[in-house]
Amino acid sequence: MINSNIKSTIEKILGRSLKSTEGIPENELVKTEKHLGIELPQPLRQLYLHAGKIPLLMNGFEHFAQPQELMIEDNKLIFLAENQNGLLWAIDLENPQDIFQSINEDEEETSEEEERIWYLEELPTIKFLTFILYFQCVMGEADYQEQTEGGFPFSASLDVEAYQKSKKAKAFIKSVKQEWEAVAITEEAAIFCKDDSILLYFTDELGNMEDMLLFATKQKAQLQKVVQEYGFEEV
Repeated sequence: MINSNIKSTIEKILGRSLKSTEGIPENELVKTEKHLGIELPQPLRQLYLHAGKIPLLMNGFEHFAQPQELMIEDNKLIFLAENQNGLLWAIDLENPQDIFQSINEDEEETSEEEERIWYLEELPTIKFLTFILYFQCVMGEADYQEQTEGGFPFSASLDVEAYQKSKKAKAFIKSVKQEWEAVAITEEAAIFCKDDSILLYFTDELGNMEDMLLFATKQKAQLQKVVQEYGFEEV
């Protein structure tokens, strides 16, 4: 079940209470709002206010803009960039429940007259942000995990071909779907969580698993279990 309270979601992910020093001060957010001439959409504002200085969540894989880097284009607030800066995500200021994605064309390749094309995301804002926060924890590199109290330092992966050949791995995923919390299931990926562990896998347009399954945990014993029992390989 998706929590509409971003702070509670982050505390659940990290397994601890947030510290006041981990957020961006209120006066800085107010300054940003005055500069942009808008009030920041509440879910994003709460994310910055409570966790805007947590490396894993802000930059673990995708990159959240710092408040002073936020931009408005086509009445959309651009707040997130893909890890290689190839995609941008923005909140629609007319309908803040909507998230849009666009290709981040190089300035040299795009004429001033050419309009950016936006594509509506499948998930609404709260669910999208929740998905990204969990995604950061699975995909975040070791240094980001180590810098974050409550990070997920142990990770493993399983190739889909190996998964298809393993009865034990299939039984594990079946139990995950039945017993773990479904954070988000989209047309492209699914994320599940339980206690101190997260499982992510990607899907094709038909909903079939593709590429690989990714597992992240805070407990070394859980890592050893998926490696020894289900054929995952430690990353």
